[in-house]
Amino acid sequence: MNNDSAKGICYKEIASGSTVPDADGFRFGNFGEFDLHLIRKGAMSKTLRHGFLVVLAIGGLAGCAVTKVTTARNQPLPAQGQTTQSEPSTRVPRASMLEPTAAGQPFIGLALSGGGSRAANLSWAVMERLHALGMLRDLDSISSVSGGSLAGALYALNADRLNDREHWRQLAGSLKHDFLGDWIRRLVLDPTNWYRMATSDVERTHVMADVFEDVLFGKATFRDLGDLGPGRPRLFLNTTSSTSQLGSEGFAFSEEAFKWQLGSRLDNYPISHAVMASGAFPGIFGNITLNVFGERAFDSLSNQMKPIQSFERVYDGGVFDNLGLWTLLERARIAYLESVKKGRPMRGCMLFVVDAYAPNYQGQLKAFKTDTDHRLLDLFVKTTAWDSIDSLLASHRLKTLQAFGMQYEDNVGAEHEQLVPSFYLGFDPATLEGRSYISWERSLTPL
Repeated sequence: MNNDSAKGICYKEIASGSTVPDADGFRFGNFGEFDLHLIRKGAMSKTLRHGFLVVLAIGGLAGCAVTKVTTARNQPLPAQGQTTQSEPSTRVPRASMLEPTAAGQPFIGLALSGGGSRAANLSWAVMERLHALGMLRDLDSISSVSGGSLAGALYALNADRLNDREHWRQLAGSLKHDFLGDWIRRLVLDPTNWYRMATSDVERTHVMADVFEDVLFGKATFRDLGDLGPGRPRLFLNTTSSTSQLGSEGFAFSEEAFKWQLGSRLDNYPISHAVMASGAFPGIFGNITLNVFGERAFDSLSNQMKPIQSFERVYDGGVFDNLGLWTLLERARIAYLESVKKGRPMRGCMLFVVDAYAPNYQGQLKAFKTDTDHRLLDLFVKTTAWDSIDSLLASHRLKTLQAFGMQYEDNVGAEHEQLVPSFYLGFDPATLEGRSYISWERSLTPL
């Protein structure tokens, strides 16, 4: 790569996650079979029977109630001049799109794809290897989706501790927690959650956010990310907006999105809820609701503008971009333009993409099945619903890779020691034009 170029972007696909197994449970991005570790061959388990009774009871209670929004956790920006000495600023530099990169330096970004626990564990393994190579020290930004957001947020919050392999292994162990099983137990066995869901707008999504809080993030908020520095990159957790007029629009948890779109502060928003929003897989989880402050509408009775309450509702970022690439590209463009304004253009750009996509081998095997595929779940929802979601996500992913010039066939079916990374040099971050393809003939060391 020509370091004198201010426009060069290198695109590198690190790995495909097809050979990295899921941890027990927790599969946001791969619900093709949807066994949930509860449905077994033969009779329904006692736990599942009780679970259905609980769901029916909650549904009956909820049908008799009208609840207000109480789960929106974001707060309005303080009025100008109202910051105090104990809380002097609401800034979150490590979630800011506009913070400049170091003058004259290359832009290095890392995108962590969705894919449930497969994506979380693959992303963590790749970051550990990049750290060992010294490449995370100069990382500008992490852009993550769904399962990748678990690993991205965990790294961002613990970056200062990750100076030896033991710390990496300790945190890797926490990513192997049975998140899905823990979530189901809380839904089925905890009467507190039955009451919360029956009498308020708390739903399954918030129970999983509680699991993330207890296991991974504690009470951490975006303020706990601290300041920028070597080995302390920006973190952008990606979601999809369900209130966009376009029908599908990305919403990244950034300081600017909260300030300009919501009239809200980001610094005291819980990391666990943002990660949950990034992975709220459609059909299984509901939206995460965010308050929109400062909205006004015309009141014809009083003939004047009056404040109104409105909301932004976000869910699984994989619906818009399951690779997290577009947010990373937006940050690269801003960094490039800011560096040009300062008269010290950045020295090229490199994007690492951890792609945890797994080929649909189960779907291929269906062509050879001679028995019926009817299952207990079909009493409630046909599995073609999940097949359609997986198909749409796969199609969207392929189009994104094509937009960045990536050849989809490069790594399909490869074992992890056979993966061939691909480089794309010389395309303009502002236009994506001028791509040239170079194949790297060496394989990755197994992760």
